[in-house]
This record gives sequence, C-alpha cells and structure tokens, in this order.
Amino acid sequence: MEEKRVHIIHYIMVFLLCFFFRFIPPIGQITPYGMGILGTFIAAIYGWSTIGMVWTSFMCLTGIGLVVGMNQMIAAGFNMMIMSMIFVFVLMAVLDQTGAINWLVNTILSSRFTLGKPWLTLFLLFFAGYIGGILNSMVMAVVFTSVFVNICKNLNIQPYTKLPTFMMIGLALSLLMGQIGVPVMGNALMLVASYNAMFPEPLNFAKYMAFMVPIGIFMMIIYVLLMRFVFRIDVSPLKDFDPSMVGKKAAITRDQKMALSFFVLYMVLIVISSISAFGPIAAFLSKFGMFGTIALILCVMMLLKGEDGTPFLDFRSASSKIGWDPILMVAFIMVISSFMNTPETGISATLMSLLTPFTKLSPVVFIVIALLFAAILTNIATNLIVVVLVMPVLYNFALMIGMNTMGLMCLLFVCSHLAICTPAAAPPTGICMTATSMIEPKTMMKYACIVMPLLFIILLLMGIPYSMVIF
Repeated sequence: MEEKRVHIIHYIMVFLLCFFFRFIPPIGQITPYGMGILGTFIAAIYGWSTIGMVWTSFMCLTGIGLVVGMNQMIAAGFNMMIMSMIFVFVLMAVLDQTGAINWLVNTILSSRFTLGKPWLTLFLLFFAGYIGGILNSMVMAVVFTSVFVNICKNLNIQPYTKLPTFMMIGLALSLLMGQIGVPVMGNALMLVASYNAMFPEPLNFAKYMAFMVPIGIFMMIIYVLLMRFVFRIDVSPLKDFDPSMVGKKAAITRDQKMALSFFVLYMVLIVISSISAFGPIAAFLSKFGMFGTIALILCVMMLLKGEDGTPFLDFRSASSKIGWDPILMVAFIMVISSFMNTPETGISATLMSLLTPFTKLSPVVFIVIALLFAAILTNIATNLIVVVLVMPVLYNFALMIGMNTMGLMCLLFVCSHLAICTPAAAPPTGICMTATSMIEPKTMMKYACIVMPLLFIILLLMGIPYSMVIF
C-alpha cells in the first residue's frame, strides 16, 4: 500500500509542475511565460526519473502546449526530425528481424588475427561494442553483457577481480561512444535534433562524423592504454580467447546483405547531402531531407521479396518495434529547445546572470568548467537533459569569444556521454552493472569514478585541437 501511495504522488507531482508551476512568483529575470515552460521542464526530469517516458512525455507536451499554444507545440515537437526518427526504427527492425545485427557483431568478434594478442583482443571486443552502440545500444548492452560474462567464464577469469570489472566499464564506454557516432540514429539523432531546434545554423553531418567517429575510437584506445599502463590490469587470460566462444560464425544470408545494404545506403545518402563538395548531387539529396530519404528507402524495401517469398519489409510487423519512449522524449526536448531559450522566457538571461562571474575567467577555464559540469551531471541525470541545459550557455559564450560553436557542441556531446559512474547514468551502464556473477556494481562504480576524470582530461587535451581542425 505504501509503495502505491508513493507512486501516485509522483503522478501528482508531475501534474502540479506542468500546470501550476507557472503561478509561482517569477525567479530572477524569468517571466510568467518562462515559469510555465520551466515548470514542464522540471516535471519532465522528475517524471522520467520516477515514472517513465511515455506518460510523462504526454503530460509535459500537453502542459507546454497550454503555455506556448498547441499548434506551436506540435509544429516544434513533431517535425521532420521526429518523423525521420520513427521510420529509422522501422529500418532497424528489419536489421534485427533478418539477424543482420548479430551477423555483423559475430563477424567482428570472430576475427582470428587477434589470437594470442590479449590487448588487441580487448580492443576488438570494445570496438564490437562501439558498433553495437551505433545500431541499438540498449539491445546490444544486453547481448554484450552476456557475451562478456561467457568469455570470462570460459577463460576461467576470476569473478570480482579487476579484469572483468574493467571489461564492463570499457563495454559501457564503448556503447555510449557508439550511441553518438552516427548523426542519423540513436542518441546522436536526438542531440542533432536538439541542436538544430535551438540554433539557426544546422549541424553539418559530414563534419560531425569526421569528429565523432575518430574521437569515439580514440576514447576506446585511451581506455585500453589506461588499463595497461595506469591500472596495470592483467589480461593474460585473454591470450586464450577463441572466437568460437561468442558463437559459431554463420554465412551471411541474402536478406542480411539486403538489410545491411539499405542501412549503409541511408547513411551514405544523408552524409553526401551535407558535403558541399558533391555540388549538384548534394543539393539534390538535401531537398529530400532525412524524412524523404528514409521514406524512399522504405518504399523500395516494401517492393522487394525476402528469401522466403514474403515481403522483405512488412511495415505493420516492423512498426511494432518503434521505440515510443525515446520518440516522445525527443519530441518534448525539441519543444523545450525551441522555446526555453527565447528572450521572452527570461530563462537564458537568468542563467547568464548566474554564470557571469565565471565568464570573467579565461575562455579556456570557463569552457573546461562547463564541460566538467556536464561530465559530472550526466552521471546522475539523462544525457540529453544535460545537453539541453548546458548547450545554450556554451553556445552563447562561444559566440561572445568568436569560437566555432559546432566543435564545442560536439565536445559537449562526448562529455555528456562519459556516463559510466552510476547505474542511473545511462541505460547501457546500468545493464553492464547487472553482470553480478562477475563484477560487484559498487566496485565498478569506484573504478569508473577514477577512470572518468582521466578520460575527461585526455578528451579535452586531444579533442579541443582536433575540433579546431575539423570545424
């Protein structure tokens, strides 16, 4: 009975924050209009943490719709980016149904050139996790956690020692870096959508990938080097790693080839559309946008037949795999991104007044403090929320000092995904901490809290110069 009573209180709190926070006397320079928007934002954070995504998102979309107008809310939240995101889930469902994802992961892990090379084997395991994070971080977190546990058991690696603990930290890091590697799906799509909703200049997909993919791989290399030279992990058991431990490698089927081909085609077309060097081709493809591109690809897929003679893409079946939790969450984030930082709310002015003392510091120091704040906060809050909070402050500061904004935003995206310290930091991290037959979550948290600051420092040392080269 007590649990039910507390649960009801969470619903009541979200309702009150959505519809009555606006009547609280304004804080700082925030206007009554801004208080209404801020109330739904606080309600979303609270509800996502205590209730779940779908109910909270619907309630908060309704609440902010009453403040900014329902038509304006729908236009800002359910736009081309959200529609594209919905249909990307359909494409991913085909990859899953045909077994293309599992084939790709098994192919990476079954490479025999790592035999007898434990450090290379370890990197390959993390790289497979990175690819899995690009495709579907939640599902792949479950799959790889099981794979890593089986590897440890087959190699007689002692439970609760440093090696399995650091393997799980590395797996979580790899999945999180994969989440933001490709801007047309997953968390990266959400981040790009928020950026484009907030600021006038759209984020260039080609430059985004040119920065994010190398940085993601670099972070995994640095992590392996930290394991070897700082934490001195004994990885000698991995000398006996045999690819057969992750399952028998099967030949790729015709359906899997088709599914992977359409996935690659989608990515290539989106990236080409953002590269001006392709001239008329890029201009032509950019007219389709993300939605037009994925819609045409799905149309072609529906015309084809699978190996068994059934439609290659059964839209009704595939649409059941649409992830409404992240879609509705991103819809609300896009509305918040569009309205929360407008001058009429007074929210940005209030935040800037609070941060003004820090802006008197040197630009580098201020940027480091802001990014460190994001890296710490992401371990107790949703990374997308962290980005929405910090992004406008960093963006405006970058404009003030004449710094390129896109490079700084990409660094923020990476910092907001150093979410390896607590189970609540990110779903992949929480799933990795469920491998209790091999690791103790509290020990994993302890070492992750040491690893994360080291990764943060190295990221800034390498990431800031590299961002200046790319952007």
